[in-house]
Amino acid sequence: MKDDYTYHKYYDEVVVLLETGLRTSELCGLTLTLNMKKGY
Repeated sequence: MKDDYTYHKYYDEVVVLLETGLRTSELCGLTLTLNMKKGY
């Protein structure tokens, strides 16, 4: 999969799914929250 022209862009997501046991829908529902407040 890492060397395949079509699917190489999904390699990182598949590794996360396999190593964490998440379902695909759970991975898609994850969000990244950034705290950009001053004074931290």
